[in-house]
Amino acid sequence: ESDVIELPLPIIEYGFSDKSAQVGTNSTAFSISLYDDAVPRLSKGNLSLAASFLGTLPAAMRYLVEYPYGCIEQTTSRFVPAVLAKERLDLFGEFVATNELDAMIDRGIARLVDLAQDQGGWAWWQMGEVNPYITAYATEYLVRAEKLGHHVESSLFSNVRYAFEGQLDAEESASERIAMVYTLSLIGSEKGKMPLTDFRDVASDVVALAVMANIRNGYTNPAENGVDELIARAEVREDTAHWTSGTDGFFLSTDASTALALRALVVARKKDMAEKAARYLSQNRSREYWSNSFATAQVIEALTQFSTIYNGERPHIGYEVHLGGETIAEGTITSLSQEVSIPISLDSVSADGAQLEIIQDGEGELYSTFTLDQFRTDREPEAFMHPLKVTRSYKGSFMIGEIVEVRIDVNDIPEGSRYLVVEDVLPAGLVPINPVFENERDWDDDLPYYGNYYGGRSYPSAQEITKEGMVTSFDYVGGDSIAFTYRARVIAEGVFYTPPAIASIMYNPDVYGRSGAADVMIDDNPFTPAIDGAGVPLSRDKLAIIILLVGSTIVLSFVARRAMARDMASMQ
Repeated sequence: ESDVIELPLPIIEYGFSDKSAQVGTNSTAFSISLYDDAVPRLSKGNLSLAASFLGTLPAAMRYLVEYPYGCIEQTTSRFVPAVLAKERLDLFGEFVATNELDAMIDRGIARLVDLAQDQGGWAWWQMGEVNPYITAYATEYLVRAEKLGHHVESSLFSNVRYAFEGQLDAEESASERIAMVYTLSLIGSEKGKMPLTDFRDVASDVVALAVMANIRNGYTNPAENGVDELIARAEVREDTAHWTSGTDGFFLSTDASTALALRALVVARKKDMAEKAARYLSQNRSREYWSNSFATAQVIEALTQFSTIYNGERPHIGYEVHLGGETIAEGTITSLSQEVSIPISLDSVSADGAQLEIIQDGEGELYSTFTLDQFRTDREPEAFMHPLKVTRSYKGSFMIGEIVEVRIDVNDIPEGSRYLVVEDVLPAGLVPINPVFENERDWDDDLPYYGNYYGGRSYPSAQEITKEGMVTSFDYVGGDSIAFTYRARVIAEGVFYTPPAIASIMYNPDVYGRSGAADVMIDDNPFTPAIDGAGVPLSRDKLAIIILLVGSTIVLSFVARRAMARDMASMQ
């Protein structure tokens, strides 16, 4: 009995999350409509109310904390809210109360340690060339985390210093030189103290970095340090100001450019223009977040910093919330940093939907954000193109102990796209093969190791094995399509349902697509008659596979029973 090991086996209900959000101001209304296959008890609705832009930030902070992917930018963006909240406990009390900030920060630090390049700095993901913009971003928040008392390996900073000091004099790109100097100015390098005054062919978001580095180093003349240059580039519309999409290194976002400009204006104490930028950011979002994860983190940072030079009048705004005509909440907002969070029960939402109404009483702006997370159980969702076309196929024998190849194709990728991510979930009877282990590195000619085949001219920046499948990321996409494979081992018999594979351009969430879902039958008895797609029994000396795929392609491969016996013997 002492040799027996008991492990819990989680039983996860089939389904997938479908998230959406709506935002509004003052008295407004949101339409709630549930999918036919949504399960109300497992779905969530939430309404956030605030009397200033500060009160809207916790919803965006939660979005970052829950973001599913793990490149360097997103790893950093995920613990930005924790660093900010710990720095400004006076502003984010509720976020602090509902999150373990120290654990969040420590997890972010540990992952950045794992993903750091040996020569110093970070790429977009673990593989690839060091990116000076990503390195600047990661370094800034590691420095701030260290100031909050968290342990950061000193070698991280020394390696970055050594790398950038060595490259700086030879770097021809003015933009990358600015990113390097900004980074070096954070970690005490003498080369980080040089003035930055050449802004020719430099995008506005990088000019903002230069302004912050210059002011940090004591260069305060606005005609020389970039402040006047930055203000001259603003696109002013009455009481708002914004800056257009910046460098590719910061993911080509107007939101991110404007947020970085706002940060620079705050440190330069340019209150009037800063107020216009803050107003633009607070008014221009259609979800609980801004255009992407990096932009969202920068907006949260910028608006938080702006609050240090702007103190509006104390609000006194009453509100009532009605769902389907019934009053479900009411109260008063009396603080600029106050966020009212109201869970919305979906049990009363009929098949025809419902109206969620917010009625304001009092002067001032009332910002509202409604988020809806529907748990869907449709086992036959159609493939969806927007405009990405995603297809998934399997090759191999679905018998216990066998190896199956999973192939993903993504087509109709817009020209010039970067930062493509593909997430695939395996049926519960399969587990991904991890080639990090020596015993998983052999492969047959017909079933290549997952990193052995990439179609087209694109190679992944990273492939991360998850508990449920694989996340594959491409920094560069050479052409309008990509294809790749990975391997999985069959471990359990039964009928399993697999959600769609999903592809998206990470920093342009409106470009995405999904495959159909899959039904997979795994039978451990080679003598059980099986039925092919035409309903004809298969020969008993073949292994049977029955896979039903909706909206995607399937490749059927049959191997002799002796092949199964050979592989099973090799596992023992």
